[in-house]
Amino acid sequence: MRKLPVLAFLVACGTPPSEDPTDPAGTDVPTEPIDIGLELEPGCWPGLPVAGVVPAGVNPEGVRLGPDCAIYVVEADSVWRIGPEDPSTATLFASDPSLTDLQGLDFDDQGRLYVASRQANAIGRFSADGTFLDLFATTTFDGPNTPLFGPDGNLYVSSRNTASIVRFAPDGADLGVWFTDPLLDSPEGMAFAPDGSLVVSSRGSSTVYRVAAAATGMATVVGAPDVMSPEGVRFASDGTLWVASRDDARVLQLSADYDLLAVHDVSPGRPIGLDITPDDEIVVALRETGVVRTVP
Repeated sequence: MRKLPVLAFLVACGTPPSEDPTDPAGTDVPTEPIDIGLELEPGCWPGLPVAGVVPAGVNPEGVRLGPDCAIYVVEADSVWRIGPEDPSTATLFASDPSLTDLQGLDFDDQGRLYVASRQANAIGRFSADGTFLDLFATTTFDGPNTPLFGPDGNLYVSSRNTASIVRFAPDGADLGVWFTDPLLDSPEGMAFAPDGSLVVSSRGSSTVYRVAAAATGMATVVGAPDVMSPEGVRFASDGTLWVASRDDARVLQLSADYDLLAVHDVSPGRPIGLDITPDDEIVVALRETGVVRTVP
């Protein structure tokens, strides 16, 4: 059994960040790694059809593998489910009138769904069966984009209009701004790296940054012209980083050392959400076509 790469990461225990002045993001070297994440069996996801699936409309946003090995996709004001029992069909999973203009999404360790609503300026929470529960978070951020559970069990939220990452405790307590930097213009997708640092895509800066695990600084991972208005980011099981480059309709693969390895054309359509299955199948949601498909 393997940990789902979307949610699994190694976290250093008591190891201070690097003080290398050339690496402002720092590097935490795990001494006693803690492996957390949802356990999904390789092979539980059968794969999307070659042509992909259109859940609804032409503007899908976030994509996330759920605890049931289904693909969950945000489109407008709803979350759609593409299940392993029938990967050619999307069904409506969750929606509530209080939450519109939905963006990114994530699951907690109880299978509950958390979705960012830009219009409501809130993180909404749904039960494992898609029933609306509550507004989990409504403070400190402005323009929430991606909610992401961290290795400390807290929920991290990219705040698009304040160039910051805000953190919330599992009970919803607002822990305040975890990290901010003027260069982090319109932060979008986020993913925790194996060393505990947080990789964040800055759409406004056309740059992907790496924030130190201790939030002491950040360093550039990749920038323009290699990436243009990046959105979704995710680590595969081999440590490679995948980045959705929205404005040039490409998906980038970077090595564990953040060297550019490959560029994949996913046109027509512009990649927004991105996730990775237990078998390292790269899944993207394409704006303008509405298709959720595999990166070739």
